[in-house]
Amino acid sequence: MNHKIVLTFSIFFLLFISCSGDDDKPPIDSKILQILSFEFLAKDNDALTEDIAGIIDHDKKEITILLPADTSVKSLISSVTISEGATISPDPVTPTDFTNNVEYIVTGKDGVTKTTYTVISGQSESDNNRIESFVVTIDDEEYPATIEDEKITLIVPEGTAINNLRPTVGIEKRAQVSPESGAAVDFTTTVNYVVTAQNGNERIYTVDITVDNPLNRDRDVLTEFYNENLKLDNSSGIYLGWDLYAPTMNDWKGVEITEGRVTSLEIVLTVTVYDFAILGKLSELKKLMLSATRITEIPKEIGALKKLEVLNLGTNNIKTLPQEISDLVSLKELWVYGNAITEISEEIGKLSNLEVFDLSTNPITVIPKEICEMQRADGGPFLLVKDDDDTCEP
Repeated sequence: MNHKIVLTFSIFFLLFISCSGDDDKPPIDSKILQILSFEFLAKDNDALTEDIAGIIDHDKKEITILLPADTSVKSLISSVTISEGATISPDPVTPTDFTNNVEYIVTGKDGVTKTTYTVISGQSESDNNRIESFVVTIDDEEYPATIEDEKITLIVPEGTAINNLRPTVGIEKRAQVSPESGAAVDFTTTVNYVVTAQNGNERIYTVDITVDNPLNRDRDVLTEFYNENLKLDNSSGIYLGWDLYAPTMNDWKGVEITEGRVTSLEIVLTVTVYDFAILGKLSELKKLMLSATRITEIPKEIGALKKLEVLNLGTNNIKTLPQEISDLVSLKELWVYGNAITEISEEIGKLSNLEVFDLSTNPITVIPKEICEMQRADGGPFLLVKDDDDTCEP
């Protein structure tokens, strides 16, 4: 054999091998380039309360992941594991908008072989079916209803026609309500509103709208006053002489009604009154007589009776006249004789309409000078009735 030919062939073979390099290695099998797991972790995403894992279909190269209803998908961080030595793009730790499908490219360590996975996110059907707000607008003023469980109640102003109201109904996301928000509805009887969730579950609300009747409101106050004091001690079947089931208050002893409002309440020598704070809600009350009813304390709520002109709390067990008495700006007569009063707020001296203040037969012996020197706004006389040995502060 010609040695020159053999040597030439050997050199050519060595040069071929040395020039082949990694580029001529067989490409990586794309089938082993995979996304092995895909998750949204709660610790990485404020929108989630639990970890959510995707379902991977390696044949279709698709990942489906179902998120809870109402989850914000605009900026989610994913947690991904991929084949060893591979890289993935885009970077899973970068917040990504999953409103639409998102493609992830897995690249082998050769830098050439790639596999593309498509992430398809969805949301489960919502079970939201609650009414969150119920508002009726009358003469450009909003009146929000009270919602307790599945009961909605609302009192609208006197004179309102409730046979054609258009309430604004606020419901949870993805729910539907019938009648629709803004639809005209006749509320002369109870109306049912049905809220349907995205998953079909229904919740029924009963809506009662009534027209405000100030006298009925006053009656509710007196009824509460009756029941509160009756349950404490007064077990007599004729307590106060009031028939709570009567159609009107015309026969309620001591109750006087003027122009559709309770204006006078007189309870004398018949029962024990333990608590009369609720009476502060009788906004039109002008005369309150609770003498000899064993009262021991005047509630601060009495200061709300801005129209009260006569207050008689004589012959009780009251020890102090609170500052709230000075809020009775219309008061003309204040009778607290025969109590156990040892202290009086000097603020009472600001009652510029007061004509008579009977403080007699009480332990107090020194009266604040602000009271002794009281003057009426109209310049009329002021009468302070006290014991002979009582003195005024210098």
